[in-house]
Amino acid sequence: MRKLLVLLLCLALLPLPAMAAESAELPLFLLTVVDENGQETSLGSALLAFDQDVLVTSVPLPELENVRAYGPDGTAYELLFAMAGDAGVQMIMLNGQANVPCARLSMQQGANGTLAGVTEKGLRYSAPAESVATTRYDGYSAWLVSAKETLLPGAVMVDDEGDLMGVTVAVWGEGEARYVALTGDELIDSLTGSSSPASDDSVWLTGASISYDAGALTVDWSECEIEGFNEDSTFTLYFEDVKNEYTSYFAGNSGATKATFLVVPGREYRIWVRHDNGSGSQEVSRPEDKAMTFAVPELGTLTDYGFTDESYLAWTLVNSEPDVTEELPKLEFISADSLRNPDIRLYLQVINTYAVEEEIERDMVYVLHTPEDYVFFLGGGYIYMPEYQEHDAWNADISGLFEDYLVYSGTGKFAPGEYTVSYMIGGEYAGGFSFWLK
Repeated sequence: MRKLLVLLLCLALLPLPAMAAESAELPLFLLTVVDENGQETSLGSALLAFDQDVLVTSVPLPELENVRAYGPDGTAYELLFAMAGDAGVQMIMLNGQANVPCARLSMQQGANGTLAGVTEKGLRYSAPAESVATTRYDGYSAWLVSAKETLLPGAVMVDDEGDLMGVTVAVWGEGEARYVALTGDELIDSLTGSSSPASDDSVWLTGASISYDAGALTVDWSECEIEGFNEDSTFTLYFEDVKNEYTSYFAGNSGATKATFLVVPGREYRIWVRHDNGSGSQEVSRPEDKAMTFAVPELGTLTDYGFTDESYLAWTLVNSEPDVTEELPKLEFISADSLRNPDIRLYLQVINTYAVEEEIERDMVYVLHTPEDYVFFLGGGYIYMPEYQEHDAWNADISGLFEDYLVYSGTGKFAPGEYTVSYMIGGEYAGGFSFWLK
């Protein structure tokens, strides 16, 4: 611990010079968690930075003795200890020196850079950061960046020298490949706790109107009184299922007056809307007395257009890219080991029939319901199409739902009991299946 504290102090006091990478390969590590049966599940990525035995990441970590870090060449390293900073950033010390050169802190000031990480399929990802915009997060300056694929936690922004520009610390919006990346200087402040004090100008709005329609909630704060509104004002909407262990959020700008997002029918949500005049707030805990609550109506069953469903849990090899219309094989034996098998991807396989005369579009939500009464979900869209109505076969990759459960449940394990995978179209139950784990 002493070495890491000294390193943090040095980072706070001395600017690190940009250093050309000694190797063309980015020192990006894969973090995994190992269960009692020796099965590994990918948690996310971390970057070897500042020293040969220090990783920087934003991956929520279970017990360190069950976590492994794999270098670019596949070498496995044990973790010695971790130190949490602000805004979800963590520094981890390896139990030994890594055999690859480490990255340094980038002195590049612009937002152009490469976003690197690990995809939901466990593959390395590296591509130019897209749709970059500035924002505030937890009292720090940050970027909003987009990726072409969904990334696991811990993705990083690097410059053309391979040096660290920022670390992604949150997903911006439910189920979207858009992320909040803490910038380089702010990253150091978050690790040393030297950020500016929390702003007194952050205001939690109350009295917003909340409405529900066909699977989506709309929160409208246009009629709320807003103290200190100015051209720098921003709005952040937080929402959480009262029985879940995580919170989602969206961001707007000075012109935003409402937000619409998909939810799971039959669940109760707490909702907060925060106004910030641009200076940000270091304190992200949400005051209970400022929460607005909304109970989403229970499910109805989809019967429109003579709709029918046949669905099951399917699988493919991890590197395969099946077409969305392909009928995939059923996972015949479902167990905790098969659900976290790193060599396969899990899919919801569906065959529908219906009768329509024209294309009709509806919102769709995929949901994993766990024995603890948690729900994990992804949003999508459904199109009724006349040419497929007699046999509309499609599949959706739902591996991320199970991976999110292992990360956010806090145990890294599958609880015994009943699991249900279902999908809703327009806020109504369309189909699904259940299975039990011992």
